[in-house]
Amino acid sequence: MENQQQACVNKHRVALYIRSNQAETVPNANSTEIQMINLKAQCQQEGKEIVEIYIDEGVSGTDWGQLHSLNRLLREAKEGKFDEVKVYDLSRISRKSIDLLEVASFLGKHKIALYTIAERLDTTSPMGLFALQMMAAIREFDPTRAEATVLINKWGDGNNA
Repeated sequence: MENQQQACVNKHRVALYIRSNQAETVPNANSTEIQMINLKAQCQQEGKEIVEIYIDEGVSGTDWGQLHSLNRLLREAKEGKFDEVKVYDLSRISRKSIDLLEVASFLGKHKIALYTIAERLDTTSPMGLFALQMMAAIREFDPTRAEATVLINKWGDGNNA
């Protein structure tokens, strides 16, 4: 297991996954534009090569049948096209813990690391996998956070009078 984890860390081919719930007219924290800027900056800082960018725009994370880019990412992961997947935060994959864990497990099975910028999550370590499981459970347990994010992104935070 340790050799597998070390192999993931030393490779540099990265796939970015970006998802937004709705097509944005103005960039916000979860907009595809802001996610892209942050993910590319992180890869540049780490000296990583971006080999593919997968974007699902205007699609709910709970509608797996409509997540065409995520499904393509998983197919291409199986083919060994990249060594890491970076996402802005866990909710970009899904808000359901079972879905997050399935994606992380699938990627791990194919020796592909999953990294998030917002949570600073790294699934190449046992602690990172433990953190993923805890965060996934908490996110699903507290859906009000997700609802508040959607409302703030749609209507603003109330300070924009």
